[in-house]
Amino acid sequence: MTQSEDAATTHPHFGFFNMAGSAKPVTTVKDEAPVPPRELHDGPTTGELILRAIRRYRNNTAFVSDTGTYTFDEMGKFVASIMQTLKDLGLKRGDGVCMLSANKPEVFLTRLATNLLGLRYTPLNPMGSADDHAYIVDNCEAKAIITDTKYDERIPALRAVASRVEYALTMGPSEQGTDILALAAEQEPRDA
Repeated sequence: MTQSEDAATTHPHFGFFNMAGSAKPVTTVKDEAPVPPRELHDGPTTGELILRAIRRYRNNTAFVSDTGTYTFDEMGKFVASIMQTLKDLGLKRGDGVCMLSANKPEVFLTRLATNLLGLRYTPLNPMGSADDHAYIVDNCEAKAIITDTKYDERIPALRAVASRVEYALTMGPSEQGTDILALAAEQEPRDA
């Protein structure tokens, strides 16, 4: 086989890879590759796994932190109340939510609630600059911002830049937004 013939061939498993390393377009593998069994992709989601744990370990401790402890049952009730609060606000599958907060159980549980609702979750790093946060909130088309009260001073600037933001929520009382924890506490208790 000549070098030019070798350059025109493709690897049988990596059709996108030109054996000669050329940047020119190459032929690709035909659609003859076996399709993996559907069951391979039908496993539980992270949210489903956590819901299973909530149901299975109800009275066991799930979180221990400076703010207190959560059993799996309390965790499930918190997630359900946050989910209902977000739904009551009008957020629906596909809507974007950004969260700016320190690392604590309520943040993880709120993120879980957004995931279970099918919301797009984008975290904001507390070490990031105001400009970074503004860019991210605008770029991800967030409909809601959730912040720890420690970072609530960023809300006005974020809302000014990101016109799609309809809801400014805080994890505690604040003049900059609506207290999502207070709204969640008003929800009727439900099993997870």
